[in-house]
Amino acid sequence: MRLLAEGGATPVHVPLIAFEATGARVRHVGPDEVLAITSATAVEYLDPSGIHGQIAAVGPSTRAALEARHLSVHICPERGLAEALLPHLAGRRVVYPRAEVVPPAFERALLEAGADVRAVAVYRTLEPRVLELPTVEVITLASGSAARHLARLDHSAPIVAIGPSTAAVCAEVGLEVTAVASPHTSAGLAQAALGLFGM
Repeated sequence: MRLLAEGGATPVHVPLIAFEATGARVRHVGPDEVLAITSATAVEYLDPSGIHGQIAAVGPSTRAALEARHLSVHICPERGLAEALLPHLAGRRVVYPRAEVVPPAFERALLEAGADVRAVAVYRTLEPRVLELPTVEVITLASGSAARHLARLDHSAPIVAIGPSTAAVCAEVGLEVTAVASPHTSAGLAQAALGLFGM
């Protein structure tokens, strides 16, 4: 929102997803384990005092959320994609806090890379009640869950997706994507959206 406003746009926030705790938390990460964080949302469900291993994070927003809780990030690839963590996690013991329902590709790739994965479903994604969208000129999507909700609403604005996985969900549910952010971060998403206006 801030980046869009600073770029000269008038952002309108429409929450297409919400989150709810499952009751599970990550309370311990041993010194021989790596904590893999692929979403800033998962950070809320960590017990910082119990984390003694390395931390791997996807993207600057996730890194900032961890550092705000005084957790040092040891691995943060330039590419803001979960798959960019794979070379750093291959063959290691990995603790992976995630949503209750997620695409299986990342976890499957970890296992194929020889990682010993302890996945913990710490939150679930909910769909807020949104009956209609306001009139806007561009829609930005930062997750596949948001794309699935958007597909059930009437709209005509061009869509900008934060990354290829979100764009893939858009294609799956019949949404046409005009642009994909690069880098795949909130800053990249704002830049791609502003680019449609020549800003």
